[in-house]
Amino acid sequence: MIVVSKLVADTDGFIKVRTDGTVWTCRIRGGNQRKKCKKWRRLNPSSDKNGYQIITLYINGKRKDVKVHTLVLTAFRGPKPKGKEGRHYPDRNPANENPI
Repeated sequence: MIVVSKLVADTDGFIKVRTDGTVWTCRIRGGNQRKKCKKWRRLNPSSDKNGYQIITLYINGKRKDVKVHTLVLTAFRGPKPKGKEGRHYPDRNPANENPI
């Protein structure tokens, strides 16, 4: 299986997801925030009460719990339309993060 990575919108290029459902972050401390990230670190998700994988992110200085499948869907398919539910998994397994 080929694994593809994409940056997540609205995270200033510091969060990326892969087609295998893993979430990666790069934090550049101090100095020039525009320089290219060289070292990515994998984030470890936890599960909510319904079995969905969640990640805690800090976006624009605010803490936010985000479902991994929402990040994957946003990165690979774009933002969900207002008033619509975003669901990408082909089966009913909430732990399946593959966007294909």
